[in-house]
Amino acid sequence: MRRPVFMVFAAAVTIGTVLPAAGQESPKQVWPQPGRLELSLGGSLTSYGDNNSSLRLAGDLGFMLSPRHEAGPTLNLQIWNSDLGKYAWGSIGVFYRYNIPTRSRHLIPFGGVRVVWPVGVVWLSGYDQEWDAEARAEFGIRYLVGGRFSLDLTTFYRRTLGSLCEWSGCSEDEDRFGFAIGVSVFF
Repeated sequence: MRRPVFMVFAAAVTIGTVLPAAGQESPKQVWPQPGRLELSLGGSLTSYGDNNSSLRLAGDLGFMLSPRHEAGPTLNLQIWNSDLGKYAWGSIGVFYRYNIPTRSRHLIPFGGVRVVWPVGVVWLSGYDQEWDAEARAEFGIRYLVGGRFSLDLTTFYRRTLGSLCEWSGCSEDEDRFGFAIGVSVFF
């Protein structure tokens, strides 16, 4: 029952942030200009019931190719906590983000994609976890504070590619939905 409710919530946030702004012009004086950098830090917490949870922290370094197009590297850290023990893993990847035009001076909706690959696992217990890669589609909204900072809310659909083995068992090409919060600094 929790999964369908969560999926409806994620879809409603995505539709509510993206559709009303489509086709409108963005204010030029607010949005960062081409050549600037964005440092985004965010995180999401997932609860799997009982005492099982995961915390994912992510950092992006975005290069503003234009006021609407941004691309760059991403670095992720995930920490699992379960009845079976604890472990952490890291991943690196790339992302692309499109900033959707809007008339608002402070709210900027966006959509994007990212692909990440695992780079290492720190074992804090004695069980195995492995996976091949991950693809993610995301939609969200930024609330600009001044011209240099923003608060970010992102909904996402994430698909692990290949085999994923973790404390809950093994699966192939697993799908997950969620949302993350974060902050961005433009410089």
